[in-house]
Amino acid sequence: MKAKPKNDGFFTDNEWWKKHWKGMPEYNQEDLTPFKTVYVHFTCQEDVDAFAKLVAQNIHKATKSIWYPKNRREGSTKLIYVDEENES
Repeated sequence: MKAKPKNDGFFTDNEWWKKHWKGMPEYNQEDLTPFKTVYVHFTCQEDVDAFAKLVAQNIHKATKSIWYPKNRREGSTKLIYVDEENES
């Protein structure tokens, strides 16, 4: 019986995945983590509204976070893979 690959994560100590990855496109993940995160607390809705106006962004009851300045990056759902060899 074959030994099962050690599963410490997805791409750890073993290289079992390489036989399945042949011919797959290269992918480099851009680091999208923020430079700095600051938690801001408000005592009333008027303060939230004043802050939202100051940073020129909408802040709703369900808003968990915002980027400043407003994040203008496209979401990954708008990206597609194009094979340069078969591009038409």
